[in-house]
Amino acid sequence: MNIVKILNNNNQNSALYKNNSVSFKAGKIHLYSDFDHTFIPMNIEEFQYKCSEGKFDLKEYFNKMFEFCRKAGKNFKFTITTGRTIDEFIETGYSAIRNNIKIPLPKNLITQDGTRKYTKILPDFIGGKMNYYPAPLSWFSRIDVADKKFDTTVEVYKNLKDKNYIITAGDGSNDLQMLNPMTYLEYYMREKLNDKNYHIDYELSKDGIKTFFSSNKEMREIFENLPFIGIAIYRDKYPERFLKLIDAFGPSSKEFQKVVIVKEGQLLEGLKQALEILDQNSKKPKKNTTTSIPKLKKSLLKAKNIL
Repeated sequence: MNIVKILNNNNQNSALYKNNSVSFKAGKIHLYSDFDHTFIPMNIEEFQYKCSEGKFDLKEYFNKMFEFCRKAGKNFKFTITTGRTIDEFIETGYSAIRNNIKIPLPKNLITQDGTRKYTKILPDFIGGKMNYYPAPLSWFSRIDVADKKFDTTVEVYKNLKDKNYIITAGDGSNDLQMLNPMTYLEYYMREKLNDKNYHIDYELSKDGIKTFFSSNKEMREIFENLPFIGIAIYRDKYPERFLKLIDAFGPSSKEFQKVVIVKEGQLLEGLKQALEILDQNSKKPKKNTTTSIPKLKKSLLKAKNIL
């Protein structure tokens, strides 16, 4: 699979959706982003080194991210989900602050691969100014998850159920489940069938997905109408299963596209493509339903037009 060619042709293939009969209304746009190599377009050690040496050349990147979050407003929420600790996150934030770099502060922070979850407790507006800077630990409140591993994908699914548009972003194998739309289809079917052990048996490939949905038309309708897009951050090396995910759900998959691909450092471009696809899908008439375009429509268009 030629990923570089796919990257060059993304805009031509990004809005291929079919009409469907299952309705998902929507309320807000939620972005769940990995930290290293995704939200931060490098690993944080390199980021902190560049800051300390005055070799930082990504102010424009972060200024655009800051402005998008500011202008998109209350209907756009984002969560950082990372294997890093909160101390590493905070230190990375301070490195940015010391170099006068604006980095948006996430609404929620999931750290240590789901061992800890925090939420921002200060309001967005303080003293008339937007508070989007990473802050001391006291600015976050830990959410007690009873020392059990917090499952980011379950939270993503809950937000899908709560009538929100969901965008996830990541660059590696630890982001695979979060980026895989079949994860959320499986959760949906578990609830529908009242069977928490229900498992979808499919081959993760373009042909495998096509074969699966050819004999599961109801699940195909649910899948096609999921208000979900994943952003795969392209790097030089990918684990094989990550490549299979891109092959199955990336731009070349056409009718089953739920993943866009962008290069490292182009998260906002990926977000733009994701919003365009969600917007195109929201314009499709839904069969057997009286549900109109969601309340979020104006916010979706506003967020898309900012980029």
